[in-house]
Formats: sequence, structure tokens, C-alpha cells
Amino acid sequence: MKKFIALSLAAIMVVSVCACGSEKTKSAGKEIFSCYDLEVQNFVESFDASEIVTMIYQKNHDVSEKFILEDKKQINKLFQALCKVEVLEKTEERASDYDDIFIFTLRTAQAFTFAFNQHHLVIGNDAYYVQGDEELWKIAKEISSSENATGAVKGQMEDYQKKEESQQEKIKVIPTAAEQVVLEDYQTSEFSMKLPTGWVVNSGGNGMAFSLCAYDPQNPVNQVFVLLKAMPLMHDPNSRSYYEQSQQMYGGNYYIMADAPALENPSTENFYQIFSSYASFAEKDEPSYYGYTFPRFHDFTVMEAFESNSNMKSIAINPALLRASFTDESGRRGEGMFTADVVDFSGNLQDASWMFGFDTGYYMAYNIMAVTAEENSFIDWESILCQCLASIDFTDAFVSNAIAQSNETVANSRQLSQTLSDTSDMIMSSWETRNTSDDIIRQKQSDATLGFERIYDTEKDKIYKATNGWSDKYADDRFKLVTDDSMYTRPIDGYIDY
Repeated sequence: MKKFIALSLAAIMVVSVCACGSEKTKSAGKEIFSCYDLEVQNFVESFDASEIVTMIYQKNHDVSEKFILEDKKQINKLFQALCKVEVLEKTEERASDYDDIFIFTLRTAQAFTFAFNQHHLVIGNDAYYVQGDEELWKIAKEISSSENATGAVKGQMEDYQKKEESQQEKIKVIPTAAEQVVLEDYQTSEFSMKLPTGWVVNSGGNGMAFSLCAYDPQNPVNQVFVLLKAMPLMHDPNSRSYYEQSQQMYGGNYYIMADAPALENPSTENFYQIFSSYASFAEKDEPSYYGYTFPRFHDFTVMEAFESNSNMKSIAINPALLRASFTDESGRRGEGMFTADVVDFSGNLQDASWMFGFDTGYYMAYNIMAVTAEENSFIDWESILCQCLASIDFTDAFVSNAIAQSNETVANSRQLSQTLSDTSDMIMSSWETRNTSDDIIRQKQSDATLGFERIYDTEKDKIYKATNGWSDKYADDRFKLVTDDSMYTRPIDGYIDY
């Protein structure tokens, strides 16, 4: 049974067309589609009725009526009738109440419109006589025939709407883990912060050696990591033998210098290149880290570097805010934003290099912070992780203890907390200025690898992922296949399960 349904026509993108030029008007019987632009001609050449979501017939005569044609055979029949129309010369004949418009809408939401006034073809501001249009108007009359009068059509429209609503009710969207996050308060005698419900916080180290890592136990690569200071980072790996001998001769803490990793080319990037080695060293040689495990950033690869606005920028060596990818200790791939300020802290030790033939000096690193997530999902987690980092608030008791254990001038609790908040702001502002073209490529590659396509929910302004091919069956006016590249820079709100 034919399905002709009246419908209020929503705003639809109309593919631009170009009028038949004057040279075309001299040739009677011009094939209709040759008067349009290349995009329309490509549509015609590859026409497939199964790819047409709807064909809308808008009849504006004495009254305005809209009809939807869903039957693929009937859509094809009307298209073939349109193909038989030939364009003749221009005409100035126009009527204000005799328009017939045919709109073919593809699954991609792209629409191709063919308009007539008084049965004259209208392209832009010009109208043309036509011939061979008898079958077209016969089919148009069938669509608007008495069997599809207003009452019957209204009922069919209601059935169509119910069908569409029923389909949308069956479409189940499962929110992403990031979309489901609820932040809760976490507090110890040393600090307080906000973190997602269910996350775990580990901390270790005394005074300025303090470190914390808040992470998702279901996916530990999603994390917020802070280390106030890392030391020592040796200038020269050859100094190891000197400190080993010093340990044997004098005892004391020379073993720490002998075990410490070397940072031969000081910079934020190179600090993270050796961070896994530093973590192993610190867990072994620093008693206050007993029971605490540092995250690991193996295969650390910088994706993009941003200027640092750290409070230690003026004395740090090659400081930067880095966007990088890595592999954690369990082999999970992650990506995130990283910062650290490397400072030369050798004192008189560096002067001894002339004596030994190698540099015995060392660096320290401050403001070591990282917010990371599973590879290709940082875009979903960035704002949440930054909220958590900015919320960290050290207690006065913690600072008093740090002062008691350190020869350095330690900032007060407000200043320490402000440093973390400022770093969070720096991450967020840098993220907004990132190279989105690379992001788009990576997101598309990830979708292709995992077998997803992206769907835009026009009603809720949300982006979902669905298995490839989902849009071929279920895309409609609400759920549309993403075609705008800028949408690949937005977080994913959920996964369609239907």
C-alpha cells in the first residue's frame, strides 16, 4: 500500500543550483538535470531509491499541503518521471499560488530540491517552459488524490509520528564513564580534594617529597598525579662510581646519589623520559614512599608542547606543558597533559667536576603534575580531571610538617594549593588552543579501528558512538550521522545500544 503522509516541512538544507544559461535556452528539449550544478548531477547519476529517507511533495496551490512518500518503488517511479522532463526556453509567467516542490532527502540529511511554478521549472530566479512532464503530474495527482484527503492524511501522519517515536524509544544510549561521573569530597590530614565516586587515592612521601595519585580502579590510566619535588636527578651518569666509592668510604646517604637516575639534557620532556626510572629509584631508596606506587609513563611521546606559565618558569630549564601519549605498567595506552619544572640545584658539587673528569652535580624537579586518560578518550575526561586537580587543598598542618623536614623555603598551604589550581587553568587553556586537526584525524582513525560511527542527537545536542552501519537503518531527523569534522573535537556523551 502506498504511504503518502502529510507533514509540516521542517527547515531543510537546499543544495545550491545554477540556472540554465541563456545559451541553454536556445536548445529546446534540454535534459532537466543538465541545468543544475555538478552536485545535483552526481546525485542523479548515482541515484538509489534505497538511499532516500523521504521524498517530500510540497503542494502550494489554493491551500498549502505537504506529503511524505516513503515507499521506495514509488520514490523511484517519481524520480524516473522527473528524468523525462525536458527544459525549453525561459518564461516570465509566474503565479503566486501555484507551486509544486519535490524534495529528496538522503540518509546524510543532504536534500535535493526541484521546484515548479505553474508547471514551469524554477531554478534560482528564473522559470522555464518544460515538456515531457505529463507522467510527473499524474504521479503528483496520485499523491494528493482523494484517498489521501486531509483527514486520512492526518491519521497517516499521526501513525508516522508514532512509528518514529516508538523507534526513538527503543534507541538506548549508554552514557560514557566520564558522562556518569559524580564528584565527591575526599579528605585526609594532609589535603582535601574532589574526585569521581569510586576512585581510589594513594599518597606517600613526607614534606616536599609528598606525592598523590587519584585513579579509577576499573581503568587506572584515568588518573590525577602530583609530586611536589623529585630529587636528585644527576647531571652525569658517570658520577655513579664516584658516589659508590664515597658510600664505601664515608657511609651516610651517598648511596642515594649513586642510585639516582641521570637527566643529561634537562627539560620537562626529558624528565618524563626518565620518570619511570626515577619512580623505581624513589620507591627503593626513599623510606617515606613505603607502600606507595608511582604511576609509570613508559614510551613517553610528546604530541604537542605548550608554553609554561609556571610560577618557577624564570628559573626552570626548558619548562613546558606537554600533551603526550604513554604506556602504563600494565601495558595500557594513555594520553594526557604533563608539567614539571627542572631546576639546577648543584651548589658546590658541580665545581668538583674538574677533579673527577665528570659532572657530580644534580637537578631537582618541582610542580610535577599529570592528568591522563585512556588513549583517545582524554577529550572526554579533560575537564573532569582538571576539576579534580584544581580542587586539591593542602592543610596548614601539612605545610608545617614540610617546613620542619626541609631546608628549603616552603610555600604556605594557600600558595601550594594555588599552584595546583593555576596548573589546572594552564592545562585547560592550552587544551582549548591545541591542534584540533590532529585530534580529528586520531578520532577518525580510532573509530575506524574499533568499528564505530558518530551520531549527532539534534534534540539534545549530544554526540554518540554507534556500531558502523547503524545510521543506515535508524538515522532520522533527530539522530544524524556526523559529517562536520568539528564534532570530532567534542566529548562523546554515550554509546547507542539498539
